[in-house]
Amino acid sequence: MKKIFALALLASLFLASCSSNDNDNGPAANTLSFENTEITVNENAGTVTFPVRLTGNVEGGFTVNFETRDGTATQPGDYTRNTGTLTFNGNNGERQNIVVNINEDTFREDTEDFVVALSGISTNLIDIDPATATGLILDDIDLSGNLLSSGSSANDILTNSNFDRLLVQIGYVNGFRPTQQTIANFSTYLSERTFKQDIEINFLELDSPDEETLTLQEIADLESENRTAFNNGTNTMAIYIYFADSPSDGDDLDRGLVTLGAVYRNTSMVIFEETIRTLSSRSGIPLTDVETATLNHEFGHLFGLVDLGTVPVNDHEDILRDADGNPILDENGNEQGNNHCNVDGCLMQAQLTFQAPAALRAFMASTKEEIVSACSLSGIAMIRLLEDRAARGLSTVPDLDAECILDLQNNGGR
Repeated sequence: MKKIFALALLASLFLASCSSNDNDNGPAANTLSFENTEITVNENAGTVTFPVRLTGNVEGGFTVNFETRDGTATQPGDYTRNTGTLTFNGNNGERQNIVVNINEDTFREDTEDFVVALSGISTNLIDIDPATATGLILDDIDLSGNLLSSGSSANDILTNSNFDRLLVQIGYVNGFRPTQQTIANFSTYLSERTFKQDIEINFLELDSPDEETLTLQEIADLESENRTAFNNGTNTMAIYIYFADSPSDGDDLDRGLVTLGAVYRNTSMVIFEETIRTLSSRSGIPLTDVETATLNHEFGHLFGLVDLGTVPVNDHEDILRDADGNPILDENGNEQGNNHCNVDGCLMQAQLTFQAPAALRAFMASTKEEIVSACSLSGIAMIRLLEDRAARGLSTVPDLDAECILDLQNNGGR
């Protein structure tokens, strides 16, 4: 059973026009905003927290009042009324939380909502736009639609047949948020390749897990602890992307075996932001370019590319090869596809993945991970590609080639 509540904040989540500064992770003007405009929480969770974030510096600080208001959900049965004042010191990136108690009951009810409103802001130095943040309270969260194999929800992402809204939740470790330009590029990529008219990207700031490296299973466990956006069964398809502050387990920078990103479920992927920043600083390739290429490539697999849920119109899938470049055959003596494109220059080309499958398979066997990625994006290969394109005067970040675009169109995309 689902309940919906809405938070009305007199400040909107603000993504300013894109900046060329790769280290600019927020808008230029002072803004007050919800970090998340939609949160899914189980009714028995007890509480739900909505962080309010200040972007920019406000001299002298300020206060803002908040209160809850009944909608179709009423207090005290569905939630506990809460009013108060948030006090900000005026520092860029400062957060204050509004906590709402959710009351569990034994009734089966229709969708319900309530509102939390901010008012009485004590300064005129902040840009404020009216906005709402929607929370979903579920009696029992059905995770099954978000726990499928990579690429299996490609049609749902590309079309409006089952879901006409796409919600992308970016969970990032504090200090490792992707650049504003990267998110703008990513939003354009989604709009160009899907028919979703309602696309929302929200952010979830997370504490560091304090791990030297992360396995995919550990990343999946962190997702279970932190993810708040899921398919709601009616109109919203939810994607979770984790920006990590630790490298992938098994990376060896000296040998060039470093992973930039990986997809591991139909709506789940990880970007190894710490590794991306290291390679960007060493190579001179702008951070935004490395982030954008990595994010778009991995999301290409959620689109089902290549032959990972989106069937190719023409044969353009590359094959698995050993360290010497020889095809790796299956038990029946047939070549095996590697879910990447064989067209040179394509965003999904196979050269961007590890080209030492034997070593990679040995490593994966040694970790005994329960979850295996459909793609482990090679950092060194990506940097070399971007450097080569920049040297030839091409757009640094590659696009999908005509064959991959044709595949998406055949599966309902643009």
